[in-house]
Amino acid sequence: MTLELTDARIQSVLATFKAAGDAGTGRPAMVDTLNKLNAEHSALGEKNGEAIQKAHDKRDEVNSCLQEGYRAAQERKMEEYKNRALSDPKLLEKYTKIAAENNAAAVNGDSSAIHRANQAILEEMTPSKEDSAQVRKQCGPLPPKSAAEARLDALDVLTRQLEDRIAKLDDRVAKAQAKQGGMDSQQWAMALERIRMYLTWRDTHSKDKGAVCGLTAAETQVLDQYRDSLKAVLG
Repeated sequence: MTLELTDARIQSVLATFKAAGDAGTGRPAMVDTLNKLNAEHSALGEKNGEAIQKAHDKRDEVNSCLQEGYRAAQERKMEEYKNRALSDPKLLEKYTKIAAENNAAAVNGDSSAIHRANQAILEEMTPSKEDSAQVRKQCGPLPPKSAAEARLDALDVLTRQLEDRIAKLDDRVAKAQAKQGGMDSQQWAMALERIRMYLTWRDTHSKDKGAVCGLTAAETQVLDQYRDSLKAVLG
C-alpha cells in the first residue's frame, strides 16, 4: 500500500491533479480556510472553556432535575387516577359524556373522534400544565448559550461543510487518478497522506535536511524539489 515517493511518482501525482482540471482547483484555499476555522475554534475553546463547561454542567443539572420532576409528577398523577378511576363521580360523568359524543364515530373509523376520546382519557393520567410549570419553577431556567458557544456551534457547522466539500473534491481527483493509472486507490490515498505530512513538517522545518519521520532521505529530497508545486495543489 505504501510506495516509495520517487521523482516519477511525484510527477504522476502532479499530472493527476492537472488532468483533473477544475476538480483540483481551489483545494489549497479551502484547506487554508479550514485551518483558520480550526484555529478560531481552538482559541475560542481555550479562552472560554471553563465558562462553557460550567454552563454545560448547569444545563445537565437542570435537565436532570426536570426529568426527575416530570417523572415524579407522572407517578403522582397515575396514583391519583387509580384512586379516582372507579369512584370519582365527576370522572365517571366525564367518561360517559366522552363515550356518548365519540363512540359511534369511533366505531365507524373516525380518527378525529378516536383522538378526542384518547386525549380526554390521557389528560387525566398525565401532568397538567400547572404541574409542569411547578417542576420548571423548582428546577430553574436552563442557562442560555453564550456568544462563544453559539460561535463554536457555527464553526462546527462550517467545518463539517468545508470538510465535505474537500472530500468530494478529493473524490473527483481520485477518479481522475484512476484514469491516469499508476496507483490503486489505497496507494494513492497513502501517497497523498505522506505528501501532506511532509508539507506540514516542512512549513516549520524549512532548513532541516535528511529523513523526515515516515519518509526516507531520498523521498524528502524529491519532495523538496516539488514542494511548491505540491503545495499549490494540496495546500
